[in-house]
Amino acid sequence: MSTLLIIGGLASVLVAVADTPWPLATALAFGVVGALLFRVVRENHQMADHFGRGWLPLVYAAVTSSVAGVVVEKCASQYPGMPALVPVINGIGGNIGTVFASRVSTSLHRSQGSPPAELRLVMLILLAINIPVQVVFLAMRRYFDPALTVGPAFLLAYTAATVVHGLVVLVLGRATCTYLWARGYDPDDYVNPFVTGTGDMLGTLLLALVFMIAE
Repeated sequence: MSTLLIIGGLASVLVAVADTPWPLATALAFGVVGALLFRVVRENHQMADHFGRGWLPLVYAAVTSSVAGVVVEKCASQYPGMPALVPVINGIGGNIGTVFASRVSTSLHRSQGSPPAELRLVMLILLAINIPVQVVFLAMRRYFDPALTVGPAFLLAYTAATVVHGLVVLVLGRATCTYLWARGYDPDDYVNPFVTGTGDMLGTLLLALVFMIAE
């Protein structure tokens, strides 16, 4: 949400001066700040070892999130209520996926091996929590947007989509952590972008499918 607020705030200011040098100056300023931060991180001995890690997952997350954005753009005209629900299904699912991946990674670091069996219970609890939270947010969205039609078919399809989405991100988080750990990589440096990127793309596709089914 903070990212959207920053982007929205900057866009609302810069759109008023679109025909002036200010947008270019702002982009150059961000470039200079980025270069300075790059140098600061490289010179930090505590961060230098981690600086070269995790770039591939970030690129993957950027690509998959862009694919999700294209899907939303293509479907928005036909399903006007879809863009408002994308952050709900992706945000909640992504959160439980990253929380679980962090839990698995911590367990691997503590046990120096396979994650304990009780993580299965944690997975089931997070999956069970996901469903009512999704339904509550859907009800809130319906309250603030009466134009959004939520019939039995839509509710059933949406609930099924949230279950599939939550299950995939949880399984992906555990499998990716275990795979990277077995090959000598620290999951904390790689897993979360893979989970959130895949979750964004999958959640958007599932949501588009929900609207198609309920149409």
